[in-house]
Amino acid sequence: MKTKRFLCLLLSITIIALIIRTIICVQLFNAPDVQTPNVQTDMATYLTMAKDILKGNWPDHYDYQPFYYTVFLPFCLSIVSSSTALVMVMQTLLGSLAVWLVGLGTAQLYGRKAGLIAAVLLALARFHAFYTPFLLFEVLNSFWLALLFWLLVRSWKRNTWLLWMLSAVVLSCAALTRGNALLFLPFILAFILWRNRRKIAKGAAVAAVTIVIFYLPQLPFSIVNYRYTGRWCGPSTAGDKVLALGNTPEAPPGGLEYPMTYHEWCNDSDKRPEEGRVSVPSHIIQWFKESPLQVIELQFRKVLLFWYRKEIPNNVNIEIHGKNCPLLKLLLPFWLFAIPALAALLSCWRFRSPSRLLLFMLVVVYFGATAMFYILARFRIGIVPLLCVLAAVFCQRLMDAWQTRNQPNPDKGRQRLVLAGLAAACAAFIVCSAFTLYQDLYEADIIRAIRPNGIAVNGKDGVLIYDHGPFCEGGMEGINPSADGPLEIQKTLIIPQEDRDLFASRPTTVRIPFFNQARAPFTATFINGSQRLTPEIAQHRFIPWLEAKFDRLTLNDDGTATIALIVNGSTEIGLGIDRLRTYDRTKYLSNGRPLPLPFEASIEIYVEK
Repeated sequence: MKTKRFLCLLLSITIIALIIRTIICVQLFNAPDVQTPNVQTDMATYLTMAKDILKGNWPDHYDYQPFYYTVFLPFCLSIVSSSTALVMVMQTLLGSLAVWLVGLGTAQLYGRKAGLIAAVLLALARFHAFYTPFLLFEVLNSFWLALLFWLLVRSWKRNTWLLWMLSAVVLSCAALTRGNALLFLPFILAFILWRNRRKIAKGAAVAAVTIVIFYLPQLPFSIVNYRYTGRWCGPSTAGDKVLALGNTPEAPPGGLEYPMTYHEWCNDSDKRPEEGRVSVPSHIIQWFKESPLQVIELQFRKVLLFWYRKEIPNNVNIEIHGKNCPLLKLLLPFWLFAIPALAALLSCWRFRSPSRLLLFMLVVVYFGATAMFYILARFRIGIVPLLCVLAAVFCQRLMDAWQTRNQPNPDKGRQRLVLAGLAAACAAFIVCSAFTLYQDLYEADIIRAIRPNGIAVNGKDGVLIYDHGPFCEGGMEGINPSADGPLEIQKTLIIPQEDRDLFASRPTTVRIPFFNQARAPFTATFINGSQRLTPEIAQHRFIPWLEAKFDRLTLNDDGTATIALIVNGSTEIGLGIDRLRTYDRTKYLSNGRPLPLPFEASIEIYVEK
């Protein structure tokens, strides 16, 4: 393909991407949270902080990565005051430029046909386009990674100081936009040294200047945070918090929950060093020493969930915020390019080509860094441009294998086809069904083996005990009472030896998730020993619960506690059970007849110290 024809085609694809994103912005202009974000979202926080900065009111510390709300948004709002229209225009341009850069970079590495395929995939990527009108940094982050990819490819080919320094600047901006870009630095430094392995002095100098350029823009933010926290924590103070969201004994593999362990660990990490600070990584290491299999199992679930086709909403939900945009339904879902991208990761490594190897390492590092924390749909947007590159690589490899299947070496051509087919089948399994199959077939047995007693959180203010899993991406369901009789749940919880006296002597709160959207009438009674209490409805962790407080718990001879709950009401009422936890410690009775359910009731008990 001639250069002129390639550039014209790539420009056409880029213009199509621009038109698609413009139409989405127009159709969603008055959608919820676009013009006026909900006050509970990150979007509202970014907008408020950007407006404060424009007024000269700089924050005393930077909890979020600062580039988006201290540079990008203030720049846009300074041109068109108090309007988000220019932000949409800028993010439309950045998303379209990412298409152009991906096409160029892929063409330089794998050929022009692959470059056009990658550009088409990114131009039509549904979620990359969907996030364009919202005040979130995902589109900007994807642009940085697309630009970084193109610059690194050019830097490898030309090996000039200017290109290496521009790469360092872009990498720093990417890290200031989302912190996981920090993990790219060691691999890029190794890339620089390998490229200049015959010019050791130049390689060392380029690497040293890259480090300086990378950290220099972060320095003002880091100094402010150092004064605020009393420790060196970089341009964002939220590192421990986001690590705790996905790495506690109570953490879900994806989505957001704020369980008791999260608050305990964050309180310890928020202390100043002189106050006895304990970081979240220290807590995780201690947890790993005590229960290594629990930590490994949680990481495994996060790895599967990163590649899973489902989109986990946060701040925005395409089913709600995108319902007035018919164009979105015509675009490509995540799984359509994730399958060939993962297939490329499994089968297309080229260790003799450092520039191609770096592309694979960028994807693997981003994937690992995201899985290290927790999984949300918007956290995958940044890597979508590079996934489109890998998907194009696999498609190109498949086409080449098909064209050469009969010549000059038929056996070799067929072997390549078989290998590609196996990689595609494996990738399709991982993307489409591995996470749910693991949950349905194995999670309950594995959790019962590695966590036989459930969860006991011994916090500063109290002790919480339960044995259900997380609410986000877990097995939470509702069991309904019969329309013609009561439902009785008998639940036994194992109390650690050191906490039994506490539960037996102090007031104890008992609760279970409760779903009654229709506000149907009901009656309920919690029973423990001779105590019978009528519960009230309370809110915890974003969901309603039936809750009652006993004067103390009556324990069984073996130190366990048995709680009974009797509910009369319509089938519109739901009581929380977890289908992914099967300890055989819950009995269900309807009209006095046992129900053959192996699932655990999601009853919790909490005692204050």
